[in-house]
Amino acid sequence: LFNCNSCKGNPKQLGKLYENKAVQETEVKNKNDVVAKVNDYEITRGQLDMLVQSMAQKNMRFQGKAATPLISKKLEEEALNNIIDNELLYIKSLEVKIDDIDEQISKTLDRIKTQYKTEEKFNDALVKNNFTVDMLKSDIKKSISIRNFIEKGIASKVTVTDEEIGRASCR
Repeated sequence: LFNCNSCKGNPKQLGKLYENKAVQETEVKNKNDVVAKVNDYEITRGQLDMLVQSMAQKNMRFQGKAATPLISKKLEEEALNNIIDNELLYIKSLEVKIDDIDEQISKTLDRIKTQYKTEEKFNDALVKNNFTVDMLKSDIKKSISIRNFIEKGIASKVTVTDEEIGRASCR
């Protein structure tokens, strides 16, 4: 079990936690077992396995062969780090208010639904992926919040001069 209670929204703290062994690991097998905890957010084996599977499929397309046990272990570590980092970003993103979040969630959900020919096919896809509409809405909210945080809290404060652009393009 990985525990990141002291991260409190600071991704840089994560490396320190690993170094200080404040992050603990135990063997879990059930998809509902908690493999990591960031503050009060629990990451389950099912969530981790779903991301690992997606990453393994991308690796298979790129490499043209199945991942070795060593690569699979690295994919799992990377997936867990991605989930933890994403949760830490989400926690930080809650500091930036979004006035029309419910409307944005609804529009995004509608856009996703249009990818399926019928409501039944959409619901079948949710069931196949062990998802509910509420889980999907939660993921959409996190995604919108993180994007908003990056756009308003980070990107809006970054300035790049023409000189910096010129130096970067010469590399």
